[in-house]
Amino acid sequence: MRIRYACIALLVFTTMPALTEDTTWRHCVGLRVGGVGIIPFSYSLATFHEAQSYRNLAIRSALETTNGKEWTIYGDMGYGIDISRVGAAVDFIYYTSYERPIGTGFFTMAGIGAHRFDIKDQMFQNVLSDRQTAASFSLGIGYVGKKFGVELKRYMSNQDSAVAAGIGRDWFQTSMIFRFPMPGQAKVEFARDVNWSAKKNAEKIAEENESIQSAPQH
Repeated sequence: MRIRYACIALLVFTTMPALTEDTTWRHCVGLRVGGVGIIPFSYSLATFHEAQSYRNLAIRSALETTNGKEWTIYGDMGYGIDISRVGAAVDFIYYTSYERPIGTGFFTMAGIGAHRFDIKDQMFQNVLSDRQTAASFSLGIGYVGKKFGVELKRYMSNQDSAVAAGIGRDWFQTSMIFRFPMPGQAKVEFARDVNWSAKKNAEKIAEENESIQSAPQH
């Protein structure tokens, strides 16, 4: 029950942009698909909603899951157990470019969340299992265009299962980002987006003219 209430609270929190009257927000939805660990044996999947402000700030709420075997090093050997997580998170994002279209380019972020951990250790023919609900904090960086991008994120949680012995309590996640305008939303045109499009069109025309002028004359 605690994880359910935590998820509801986190998702309700993301309605705050809609209640802000003095700021224009653009909304999009999407998927994050990736893996956990440096050489991931666990997959990660999340669906998200992102509200973007013309001030380069964004709030992204997500329902996310990871599942698979995660590893650590004990002595001179690797040791892995099965860990799955299901939960919700809210990320506070800052886009660093003041020239690119809103919500694109390099970004940094910090997030809070809550996850249910299902843990299973199947070593030596003995199966040990545990289930915990834990809060999480995360930091990340990434780069994204209008529809596609990549993200690197580090999660830190207060999960303290004796079965896990620290494995999977904190995790590193690499994801591809796929996002699209929210259905039914009128497209918001920020002045900076219009200027960016005009600049790119001008550059394209200039390149075409230069190519024509440099072509051999017959």
